[in-house]
Amino acid sequence: MINFKVYFKYIKLKMPPIFRIRKQRVEYRKDPLTEDICRINVDRATRPFSYNEDATKEQEKEIEFVDENCVFCRKNIFEKTPRFERVVSNQEYIKYNDFVMFPNLYPFAQIHSIGVITPRHFIPYSKITKSEWENAIYTAIAFLKAQANFSNALLHPSINFNFLMPAGASLLHPHIQIIADEMPTNYVKKILDKAKEFKQKNKVNYFEELMLQDKQRLIYKNNNLWFKAKFAPLAEKEIIGVLMNKYSFEQINDSDISCICEGIVKILNAYQKIGVESINMSIFSAPICKIKEENEKYDFFNIIIRIIARPKLIQNYTTDRGFMEILQQTPVISTMPENLAAEMKKHI
Repeated sequence: MINFKVYFKYIKLKMPPIFRIRKQRVEYRKDPLTEDICRINVDRATRPFSYNEDATKEQEKEIEFVDENCVFCRKNIFEKTPRFERVVSNQEYIKYNDFVMFPNLYPFAQIHSIGVITPRHFIPYSKITKSEWENAIYTAIAFLKAQANFSNALLHPSINFNFLMPAGASLLHPHIQIIADEMPTNYVKKILDKAKEFKQKNKVNYFEELMLQDKQRLIYKNNNLWFKAKFAPLAEKEIIGVLMNKYSFEQINDSDISCICEGIVKILNAYQKIGVESINMSIFSAPICKIKEENEKYDFFNIIIRIIARPKLIQNYTTDRGFMEILQQTPVISTMPENLAAEMKKHI
């Protein structure tokens, strides 16, 4: 018989403006045939959006320091964004230099935070500096490791970036999304399974062997970080980066973070020079938890960076496909199928 499996979690947030704790329900639904998973949070239908005409104007200006209406600008960020429960992070906000992190107001993962990269309201992605990326990635990884240290179950962490509306960003202000969940996304589950099979069969790590063998598509390497054009891309102008000899965020040190950020800046500068305005990026780690022996089972994996180009920004264009849909191959839905069925029946 066909099984219709639904799992759910309640995410607690301190919601503005009075910061009382409110729960949001995130559902995980498994396709009965393929077992691919989608995530549903109906509250996401109410999230605010920047307009494309605003984005076009900002592109012309290049740099705008503040927008009175932007919740990620410093004038508003501490009053109009949600706060962590102290039991989660010991702080209601996490701040490191100019980087500020807080819970996502419309989560679709067990742990789902937003990190505002720069106080500047809008800058092209190529103008984000190495030090700004270091602030962001250092803080995000420290946060994810702290969450793992409280978890007996393995968490699947990633750091993600939607830039501009064609990439699924709802707001212009440059920000990353930090997620971790006991349930892997469809892409992560697939590559973990396949990389493990490859190592068992061939006695070598797939990702490191890929970097060593595929010399034709090499773009850039810095110490242990290699970037190549993907042989069989799943999206436009896809580039894959591999951090050699490191398979999870638990293993990363300050030198690795510096190397990653330098590589990201180089690649993003090159994207800008070939005319790419909008991008998605995800940084993937093997799963992590507080049990050391569990963390050490993933030497068949590597920390991976995937970056893709999205269509040019034009007036009135947006998309509902961001990093989760394209890079993680996991749909995030804001309409309950049962409600859709009921609404459609009224008009049949």
